Amino acid sequence: QGMLDIRVPAAGRDETVLLARSFNSMVETISRLLREVRTEQERKQRAEMMLMQAQIKPHFLFNTLESINAMAAQNEGAKIMQMVRRLSNLLRTSMHQSEVITVRQEVEHVRSYLEIQTYRFEEIFTYTLDVEEEVLDYEVLKLTLQPLVENCIQHGFEGLEGVGLIAIAVRLREGAVEFEIKDNGIGMNEAALRRLG
Repeated sequence: QGMLDIRVPAAGRDETVLLARSFNSMVETISRLLREVRTEQERKQRAEMMLMQAQIKPHFLFNTLESINAMAAQNEGAKIMQMVRRLSNLLRTSMHQSEVITVRQEVEHVRSYLEIQTYRFEEIFTYTLDVEEEVLDYEVLKLTLQPLVENCIQHGFEGLEGVGLIAIAVRLREGAVEFEIKDNGIGMNEAALRRLG
């Protein structure tokens, strides 16, 4: 039944002592192996999470550098400085050793991402960021917001007439940090919603 703390008393002078010792040794070995498997699985999950978090899509990086190059060609020094600062912030957060960062760092990361994307797609969308001051020092798994915001940009505004809007709110609700990401895109049809449900 998985109760691996059970041991058989090994006392006496007959063959049951040898059997009891063998049983106890076997249970200890199984316990140790299970602990090692659990530890290895946790390491693997951490490694996968870090790999996923560290990824900045090559085409995003390439497009950002192309945008900076275009600004350089037009002698837009102030914009270049801002874009390089935003890009370095993205890279710094992505390469952060810890899987957990503060909400302040996460918000700055997504702000940098959005600023870069706003420059590239300035006529496609705008964004708002409403963050309560008291949540900034809480901790969150890094790169929590970017995939959701990226999804809004890549899929939310397809077929939308007019400018898209991404509204991000971060609040404290009953002792927990609540993230809300909304867009004014056309949404999903019923069939797609049922597939996700």
